[in-house]
Amino acid sequence: LISTEYWLSFYSAPLEEPPKAAGHRCGYRVVGGVNVLLLDDEGKASDFGELLLSGPMLTSGYVQLTDAPMEEQPFREIDGLRYFCTRDMARRAPDGRYEFRGRADMTTKEKGKWVDLLAIEEALQRLPRIEEVALLPDPS
Repeated sequence: LISTEYWLSFYSAPLEEPPKAAGHRCGYRVVGGVNVLLLDDEGKASDFGELLLSGPMLTSGYVQLTDAPMEEQPFREIDGLRYFCTRDMARRAPDGRYEFRGRADMTTKEKGKWVDLLAIEEALQRLPRIEEVALLPDPS
C-alpha cells in the first residue's frame, strides 16, 4: 500500500497474536470517513476483489486524464459516491482488517516509479531471436 490515497485511508492494525503461518500479511483498518469497496470480476461487492476508495482524501481528478476515454479514468461513481479505482487486489478478513493481495493489472513499482510489465514484454518480444517473453511482478 503505497499511494497517497492509502495513507489517508488506512492505518496498520497490529496482530493480537503472532502469525503461525509463513507468508501472513499485515492487516489495515479503515480511517473514519473513508468508504472502502471491494469489487469482484463481475463488478459486484465482495470480500475479495479490486480495492476502491471514497472519501474526503480523493482528488477531483488527474489533469493528464481529462481527455482520456471513460474506461481509462481511475474514478467511478457507485451508489452516489465517487470512488478511486486503485487496481490493487485486497481481501477483507473476518475481523474487518483489509489485506493487500497484489495487483489487478500488470504494473508494479520499481524505485518509486510505475512500470508497465506488459509494455516491457512487448518491447522484448520485438527483439530478434526472442521467441517468448513473460514477466511477473515480485510479490514481496
